[in-house]
Formats: sequence, C-alpha cells, structure tokens
Amino acid sequence: MDERPRRSAWNDLATESLLGGTVKRRYVYGKNAMVAQIWLTKGAEVAEHVHEAEQITQVFTGALRLIFRTTGETHDVRAGEVIVIPPNVPHAAVALED
Repeated sequence: MDERPRRSAWNDLATESLLGGTVKRRYVYGKNAMVAQIWLTKGAEVAEHVHEAEQITQVFTGALRLIFRTTGETHDVRAGEVIVIPPNVPHAAVALED
C-alpha cells in the first residue's frame, strides 16, 4: 500500500448494496484500519463476524442492536452513541430503526 496520505470524498466512493438493498455501505481502507459508512433498513440483519482490528461504531440516525453470542450480551446503540468492540470479538447486528 502507498505510504502517502490519501484523501477521499464519501460521495465519490462506490456504494455497495447487499442483502436485497437492506444494507448499503462504502468504505476506505488504510494499512491497519477501515472506516465505513453503513446504512441499514429497519429489520436488516448482519450475520456474525469478526474483525482483526477494533471496531468503533457510531450511530448517526436510528438504532442498532449488537449481539455478542459468546458473552450473551446485547447492546442497543442509538443515534448519538458510540460503541467500541475489541479485536476478534464475534458479533452480529440487527437494525432496530432506519
């Protein structure tokens, strides 16, 4: 990967549509991190997965339920809130609101 700074405009990046359009995302990658914009329609489900790096999720609108099967925890994250998920922690998500 190029070691020089890169600047992007979110609106210039391709938006990927998944799960019949209930999930849309666009993202930029660095060497050790990724930043994404993700839109979920109410009821959309994201299957359990893990990340090698920490995941920091900020909810701008609506609400998201994060499910941590291995610990039995759930966290409802609402507009204006942030949650930090440690590396390699399996989690799934369900959109509670658009």
